Amino acid sequence: MKRSRPFLLLLALSLPAVAALLVTQLELAADTRDRVVAEARKSIRGNQTLNDLNQAFRLVARAVKPSVVRIEVRKKAHLAHDEGLRFPEGFHFPRGIPDPLRRFFDAPEVPDSAPQRSGVGSGWVYDTEGHIITNHHVVHGAESVNVMFFDGAEFSAEIVGADPKTDIAVLKIDASNLHPAARATDPVEQGDMVFAFGSPLEYDFSMSQGLVSGTNRKMNILGPSGFENFIQTDAAINPGNSGGPLVNIRGEVVGTNTAVASRSGLFSGLGFAVPTAMVERVAGQLVDHGEVRRGYLGIAIQPGDPSLLKSFGFDGQGVVVSDVVAGLPAERAGIQRGDVVTKIDGVSVETVDVLRHKIAAVEPGEEVKITVFRDGKSINLTATLASMPHGERARASSDGGGEVDDGNAKLLKKLGILRLSTLTADRVGKLGIDKIEGVLVEKIRPGSVAAKAGLHRGVVITETQGHSVKRAKDVIEALAAADFDVGVRMTVRFGDSRRYVFLKLPNH
Repeated sequence: MKRSRPFLLLLALSLPAVAALLVTQLELAADTRDRVVAEARKSIRGNQTLNDLNQAFRLVARAVKPSVVRIEVRKKAHLAHDEGLRFPEGFHFPRGIPDPLRRFFDAPEVPDSAPQRSGVGSGWVYDTEGHIITNHHVVHGAESVNVMFFDGAEFSAEIVGADPKTDIAVLKIDASNLHPAARATDPVEQGDMVFAFGSPLEYDFSMSQGLVSGTNRKMNILGPSGFENFIQTDAAINPGNSGGPLVNIRGEVVGTNTAVASRSGLFSGLGFAVPTAMVERVAGQLVDHGEVRRGYLGIAIQPGDPSLLKSFGFDGQGVVVSDVVAGLPAERAGIQRGDVVTKIDGVSVETVDVLRHKIAAVEPGEEVKITVFRDGKSINLTATLASMPHGERARASSDGGGEVDDGNAKLLKKLGILRLSTLTADRVGKLGIDKIEGVLVEKIRPGSVAAKAGLHRGVVITETQGHSVKRAKDVIEALAAADFDVGVRMTVRFGDSRRYVFLKLPNH
């Protein structure tokens, strides 16, 4: 114990020195930190790039704000809403995101005595004549519409026209000294900086900033006859923003805010806007005619799956004509079922949407040049377009039935075809379908090759590889003879429409 005392004494004498050293180091660290903070603040204040960016944002707000309007709509109680960004029952957001929102299209009639409620949306000044752009779903079913500017000026508005197929509507107010929004002439690209204006959650004349996350997006919210080509953005869009402008860094309108994809109905990083080019086409016709006139060919089309295209001898990209309506422009131009459309007016047609948008953008009565692939060669045709019927929609196919008990049953079951039957006059009558010859599909195994290809109960198979089939035996024999390294093409009907399905076994 005596030997340890000098050590303890030395330790006791050292502690004050250590403490003093630590205090000195902390003071130095604090002094250094203060200098770093002061220098950072000075650098930020003097950073011209940041100052310029901040000033640019302010200028965008000043340039756009006079063109933005709050829209208040009075409608029947069952139609009232917090503004929009809500879509019809049965419409779904992509990739399984549920649609928690209510019906706003095709609502049933209600008595005039029914109570009314107000909803709030947004819009933007289109021209000096007093036309205002907003969404169809904002004003659908409106009893009255009022427009308010950021300076408090209010006007009663009339609905000039609305187009549910693009969700665009045009209003008209009687006002002077308006400031129409500048409109972008160049399309946006992914990565562009954008700003969303409107009255989200009734916080009037708000501005949010973000990027263009993507273009040419399809949400499947406007129904089978809708035309969707949305700009996707992460600029915050919430209920109340619908109809407001989405602008670029120069304050030019690049789109009209329309929707959000969200589990809650509120902003979650996925906002969507109708591109200005589409808005201008629709608005121009609504102003001039009160409705949108679109070109119409009179064909049913389906995507050009590579295997299906190869079954027609075509190695490329295109859209397959699955049916042609008698007496309409396509038939008069010489288009046939089984043609592969590859170009419209010299522009490549790679998807169904490209073809639909190109044809719809042409005025009825005008000509279009159509290139199709048929029997190993390209054919150039000219069609004079008709006017699209209001009920136009993509057509599907099918009809079916009959027990498979054959030496080839193993192959059919491998495909997932469990029951077929020949159509008879008696059977056609019981099913309530038109008199057609073919083979009824009565049972398909869920998740099978046949099911994934598009066969289901009620489909009528009318052809295999271009050859008519009238009996279940014809289908069985055709499948037995088919080369499943290549696959087999079938024509099927469902109701009054036809389409192709293509069967190919895995690992073939």
